[in-house]
Amino acid sequence: MGYLKDFDLEQLCERHGCLYLVSIGAGRGRTPGVLDALSFRHAYVIEPQHQQALVSAIQYSSNRDMTIMASKALNGLREVLPQIPADAPVIFWHDAHDPSPQQAEASFDPAKLAGYQLPLEQELRLIKASRDISRDIFLVDDIRLYEDAAYEQPELPEGTPPLNPAVRNLNFVADILGATHRIERRLSGTGALCAFPKG
Repeated sequence: MGYLKDFDLEQLCERHGCLYLVSIGAGRGRTPGVLDALSFRHAYVIEPQHQQALVSAIQYSSNRDMTIMASKALNGLREVLPQIPADAPVIFWHDAHDPSPQQAEASFDPAKLAGYQLPLEQELRLIKASRDISRDIFLVDDIRLYEDAAYEQPELPEGTPPLNPAVRNLNFVADILGATHRIERRLSGTGALCAFPKG
């Protein structure tokens, strides 16, 4: 599991003029804590686990510049994206991809994850279809789920269900972002992918 604090958000915001951030996943409550200390015009946290979203929303209820919502990623994106000005650069943090029991609710049922599909491609395609992404930044953690590489922590978490080999790759990233973004991989931790606007 990667963390948003591993990125120099202040420098990224200054360099690219990002006033908004959308986080898919609350990182067990760590992500709202990072955002609470920064000055975004508005930050949105879409957390699929209802209990985690509720705890984070209560803890940071005094921050009027942050919205924490309990929602599946795609539904949350459909609600949040129209609220962001079309010409405002956004940082998108994708942090809700780990299907292991440790990341699931107490009612975790491994049978429900049979044939689990990794969600990043759908998220990126939805964002691209919804706005001009040419000035946006995309940060993705846990890319060890998508491919094998020399990551510092390459092993998948214990209990991770079998992932469909046909979709366990990142080929779609270049297809979606390659024309507008410079794409980098980081081998630290569980692996990270960064896509920065070209030029």
